[in-house]
Amino acid sequence: MGEYELKEIYLDLIESGLSDRIRDSARWSSIVLKGDGTAILTKFPVLEKVETFRYEFKGLKNFRGEWKVAKLGNVSSVEDDLRAIYGVRFILPGQNLSASLSEQDQVEGMIFGFSDPDEGQILGFSKGLGKQDTLPQVQ
Repeated sequence: MGEYELKEIYLDLIESGLSDRIRDSARWSSIVLKGDGTAILTKFPVLEKVETFRYEFKGLKNFRGEWKVAKLGNVSSVEDDLRAIYGVRFILPGQNLSASLSEQDQVEGMIFGFSDPDEGQILGFSKGLGKQDTLPQVQ
């Protein structure tokens, strides 16, 4: 829970110069997660998936909806053992968004990934130093 600010933008493989364009216009972009399950996204950069591994920037939008901690998938190690990946799932009007957590125990931020995960095309939202939270457990 708490407030997260947009700090990292790496999207230039999606469109040349897109990171700077968003950085210039998305000042004060934030996500607020409230204890009652309410999510408020302000000046959130919207990228629409137009085909596999291809996105288009649609501008900055404000959203109000709900959030919950959810299992987003699994990752395997060299030994082939699966480890669950948890994150935040957003229930917003007209949007399907999920963000992985930067840490599993003490949450320092959220990462929205786009395109091929190996390309590192992300929006990273962070809390200020000393403002980490522990999110509720998945139910």
